[in-house]
Amino acid sequence: MENKDVLDWLNAAEIDVHSARILLREGLYSAAVFHTQQAYEKVYKGCWIYAKHEPESLKRWFGHLNINENIFDKMK
Repeated sequence: MENKDVLDWLNAAEIDVHSARILLREGLYSAAVFHTQQAYEKVYKGCWIYAKHEPESLKRWFGHLNINENIFDKMK
């Protein structure tokens, strides 16, 4: 696994954090909590891949192991 995969997870988490901040500011608390949880999960996946280099072992706990790179293009 390359460090690019880790950075992809962290970039996706950053998008979720940004979304959570906007939602929190607008008073949409349950949606903000959801995006915060999503960010945590993505950071966790990135750290797991970085530390263990065994992304396949994540399948037991998490369903999605791949980042759709198109999401980053849409954010630019």
